[in-house]
Amino acid sequence: QDFKMKDIQDFICKWYKNIEIAINGGTNLQNAIEQGDRKYRELIEIFNDIRYKNLRELAVNPLLLTIVAIVHRTRAVLPKDRYKLYEECLRVMIELWNIANKKIDISFSIDHSMTYLSGIAKRLMEKCCREMDKKEVEECLPLIVEGFSRDTFLKEMVLKAGILYESEGKC
Repeated sequence: QDFKMKDIQDFICKWYKNIEIAINGGTNLQNAIEQGDRKYRELIEIFNDIRYKNLRELAVNPLLLTIVAIVHRTRAVLPKDRYKLYEECLRVMIELWNIANKKIDISFSIDHSMTYLSGIAKRLMEKCCREMDKKEVEECLPLIVEGFSRDTFLKEMVLKAGILYESEGKC
C-alpha cells in the first residue's frame, strides 16, 4: 500500500536512526542518534519543498522511499528531476552491489552496467511494457559483459543488485 505523509515521516525517522546506530552506534550511541535525527529532518524538509514534488510522489512507494533514502544518505543531494533520481538510484544500487561482491571477484563497472540497463529500459519503453521474455532481454546485451557471459551479468543484476527480476522466463 502507498504511504501517507505520516507513514513516510515515521519510516524515514526509524530508518535513519537504525542506519546511523548500526554504522556508528558502537563508538558513540548518542552521536549516532543525533546524526540520524539530523538526516531525517533534512530529508523531510526536501519532501516538503514544492520544488521536489516529483520526489514526494515517488516516496509513497515504500521500496522507492528506501532507495531515495539510500541516495540521500550516500549522495547528500537529491536530484529534482525524476529521471536523474532514477539514474542515481541505479548508480547507488550498482555501487553497493559491487562493494558487497568484491570478495567474490565479480564486479561490473557502473558505466557499463548503466549502458546495458539503459538498453533494456529503452526496449521496455518502446514496447510500452514492464517485462519482456528473457530472450528479448538477452538481445539487448552483448554476449560477453566485461569478461563474463551476459547470463552471468543478468543473474547478478537479478540476484545480487536487485535491479532486475526474473519470473517464469521473463525479466
